[in-house]
Amino acid sequence: MDKKPLISKWLAIGIILLFVGTFSYPTFAQDTQTSLLVSRGDWLYVGGSGPGNYTRIQDAIDNASDGDTVFVYSGIYPAEWITIDKALILIGENKNTTILDGQSSDNMILLVESSDVTIREFTLKNCKDNGMNQAIYIWGHPYVQHINISNLIMINNDKGIFFINTSDISISSCDIHYNDAQGIWGLYSSFINVDNCSLHNNGRYLEGTKFVSGGITINDMKEARSTYTDVTITNCNLYANQGRSIDVEKIRNVTIHNNNITSNLYGIHFDGIIHLNIDDNFLSMNKRWGIECFGFLPSSDVVIQRNNISHSGEDYGGLYLQGCPDIRVVNNSFYYNDIGVFSIGSQNTSISNNNFIANNKSIYISASSQCVVHDNLLYHNRDAGIYIQTGSPGVTIERNIIQGGMKGIYIGGASDGSHVFFNTITDNEIGISMYFSNKHNISSNTILNSSERALFLNYSCDNVLYHNNFINCSEDPYLYYNTGPKNRWMGNYWDRPRLLPKILIGTRIYSGYYLNLKLIVFEIDWHPAQGPYDIPGMS
Repeated sequence: MDKKPLISKWLAIGIILLFVGTFSYPTFAQDTQTSLLVSRGDWLYVGGSGPGNYTRIQDAIDNASDGDTVFVYSGIYPAEWITIDKALILIGENKNTTILDGQSSDNMILLVESSDVTIREFTLKNCKDNGMNQAIYIWGHPYVQHINISNLIMINNDKGIFFINTSDISISSCDIHYNDAQGIWGLYSSFINVDNCSLHNNGRYLEGTKFVSGGITINDMKEARSTYTDVTITNCNLYANQGRSIDVEKIRNVTIHNNNITSNLYGIHFDGIIHLNIDDNFLSMNKRWGIECFGFLPSSDVVIQRNNISHSGEDYGGLYLQGCPDIRVVNNSFYYNDIGVFSIGSQNTSISNNNFIANNKSIYISASSQCVVHDNLLYHNRDAGIYIQTGSPGVTIERNIIQGGMKGIYIGGASDGSHVFFNTITDNEIGISMYFSNKHNISSNTILNSSERALFLNYSCDNVLYHNNFINCSEDPYLYYNTGPKNRWMGNYWDRPRLLPKILIGTRIYSGYYLNLKLIVFEIDWHPAQGPYDIPGMS
């Protein structure tokens, strides 16, 4: 068979395929093999050695049309107020070697005034003068949308990214560090997604308690709660920032998930949020609070769950709630903090199924009524496992295990009417201590191995204590009060079977202008239990 026609046929097919492949890619200068984005429009090139390439980025943008791509080759480009006023893609060859240098001018590097803009693969630096500049300024007048920023390095600027009146903005895989103010600041904006960014060593200390936060700030500066909505901050690494690493205020529908937040002044701050979920974050060694809420404008539907919060600064702690009602705190771990959870002026706080290890006070509730604390594990508390103070009536403490510390539970300061039941309180100096605290219902608890006393009732009366186990405690309850009805004891188990009533000896004082008497009083459990109650968590 003559093979020449067959060879000629395949040679012709190969030439045709080569010809078609040549025209299936955009034509550009031939000094890079970088994989580029697919663009709807034309490609314009800055730098490099290709014929017709631009020298200035602004010139390429000015000559582009909506949908075009401006590709910038590696190099250092003096940059001041580069304005993007059309829908386009601005992409650098390599984020480490394609550098936009603001040269410390009193200005910005990139100004975005158009919707549908993508910026990626640059280093933006030295946009720094008076504390008011930003590497990227996104300005909606009245609004811009569909902004995508990724794979940037921003260093030594006043701010990293500042956007205002923006909707649907994505910021991902950016490294923002050593800037004098916020790494990312969004104002009057909705549908914000920040993912997989690293922000560190941003912000600055001013004086006293004043600082400029250096992390991520999303807020509305109006007085009333806003209609701006949908903020997601995920998978970010924030460390060594001054001020607040994440600050969200007056926004609806916020998720803060799976971030690593360490060694900042504050971890997460929120205020005036409707529908907030803070979950699966790791917060450690922040100098003040890991998470804090100041309720200048109340938040609602807030869940704080599955976070790990540890080693907060001295006199601070893991979670601080001030004026923040109806917060749910569930399935978190708090360890080696001064205070695990501090709720002040925050009604109806629910704290459940958390682990507290080696805190000074694990749970501290002050001036917060109707809070519920249940099913928590509290180990090795240096002061108190649960500390209720100063006008916190109606607190429910249920099914907790509290082991090791000075006081298992402390209730004081006119915090009346609490319900304490089904708790196991073991290996503390004092099981339950009350001070100026009355009308509590304390039932079905096991207080075990108290080195001093199971109960310490100081200026506390009219409490009901029934069906509790008091086992292997060094001394009988301490009773000391002045006025008011006696405490009532019913059917408690006192370390061994008893045929006779259990008699408790206390002191009642009578004082006046000319009178100061101390009298011995007796309180009696008339029908002690003959064996310990089977209380969940006792074994």
